[in-house]
Amino acid sequence: MYKRIADIITGDDPAAVVGVDENQQVPTLTGDDADLAAQDAACARLEAENAMDIDNNSSEFEDSPVKMVVLDGIVMGPT
Repeated sequence: MYKRIADIITGDDPAAVVGVDENQQVPTLTGDDADLAAQDAACARLEAENAMDIDNNSSEFEDSPVKMVVLDGIVMGPT
């Protein structure tokens, strides 16, 4: 399942978020634009925290019965 925004964003080990964690801390970014990258990361983290807010509005369809059909097979066109 694809998720646009991670459920949890930690500052401990950014490599773990992208699945390349090698059980060691990622070194601090250094260089000319390191401060801009840190600001971008902080903004992205703040936007992700705000994007996960959920409205608790009830809906008339919230408790509606649902029918789920699981189909297993090969779908083919005209032969």
